Amino acid sequence: MNTGIGALFILLALAVFGGDSLRDFAIALLIGIVTGTLSSSFVAGPAAIELERFSTRPPPRPAERRAPQRREGSGAVV
Repeated sequence: MNTGIGALFILLALAVFGGDSLRDFAIALLIGIVTGTLSSSFVAGPAAIELERFSTRPPPRPAERRAPQRREGSGAVV
């Protein structure tokens, strides 16, 4: 997602501030990135849920709280 958003900002700037030929190219790439990102997220989510059915591992448990450690010394860095 971060890579796609970064590319969208750059391509949006090319579409707004670029010339006629750059504008057409940037708009085509913008449509491709948006379509690809949405396609990936709508396919990957359900696929992960379906694949989780075949997992034999138990679900993760939350970590237990640790007791605070006692600090020794004055805390000064020497």
